[in-house]
Amino acid sequence: MTGERTVPLEDGAHSVCATASYMTGQVTVRWDEGPLDSSIVAWLAGDVRTFRRDGHVFVLSIRGPWYFGHLVLSIDGRALRRAGEAGGLDRPEPAPGLRFVREQNVVETEEVVSVDDYPFDNSFGGDEFVSARKVSRESTVELTVGEGVKASASLGVGLFQAVKSEVAAEVSRQTGSRVGAKVTEEQTLTFRVGPNKRALYRVTWKRKVRTGERVYLAAGVSITVPYRLEHGLKCEMRTVDPGDAAAAR
Repeated sequence: MTGERTVPLEDGAHSVCATASYMTGQVTVRWDEGPLDSSIVAWLAGDVRTFRRDGHVFVLSIRGPWYFGHLVLSIDGRALRRAGEAGGLDRPEPAPGLRFVREQNVVETEEVVSVDDYPFDNSFGGDEFVSARKVSRESTVELTVGEGVKASASLGVGLFQAVKSEVAAEVSRQTGSRVGAKVTEEQTLTFRVGPNKRALYRVTWKRKVRTGERVYLAAGVSITVPYRLEHGLKCEMRTVDPGDAAAAR
C-alpha cells in the first residue's frame, strides 16, 4: 500500500510518500525523497504513526477494510487531499457518531519551567559592578488529551484518535500556538552590584498552561474529554538575599 501527498508549509510545498506492508507490518515515510520514519507496526488499522516536522504534527492513518484500505495523512488535525485533487487541505473529518457540544472549565495559568541563579561578589570592589548577559531557553508546545486511558476507554480507540486531532486543531486555532512547535525566548539582562556588596539574581522561566474540557456526544452518551496545553515562554528576574542560597524558588 502506497500513498503520496503534497504538503504545503510556510517554506513551500513538500512531497511525503508513505508505504505500508500487510505482510511485514513495515511502515516507511519519506520526506522530499529522504527517509523520515520507518517502523514495524503490529496492527495496520486506524492511526499507525505520528511524527513531527517543522513545528507541525503529522498522523499517518489507514482507513478502509483489511487489504482494501488506503493511507491518509493529516497535518495538525486536518486531512491532506490525495494527489491531483484541488484544494490542499480538507477540514477535519467528523468521526461517525461523534458530535462536539461545548467547551467548559477553561483556565489559564502559569507554571515555572526552571530557575537559574546568578551570584555576584563585589565585596572588594570600590565601584558599582555591572554585567549584561544574554539568556535564552527553548520550549515545545505540548498538548495532553484525555488523561490517558479514561477518555480512550470511554470513546474507543478510533473515536479517541479523532477527538485528539480535533482538540489539537481547535486549541491551536484559539491560542495561535501550534502543537509540537519550538518556542525560543531570548533576552539580555543587566545585573548591577553596588560597591563592597554581594548580590544574587534569580531568573525564573515560566510558560502558560491552558486546561479545559471539551464535551462530545458519542452514540447518544455525553463524554467529557479534558485537555492541557503548555505553550509560550517568558523569564522574570528578581534579587534574592545572597546570604540565603537556599531561598525558596
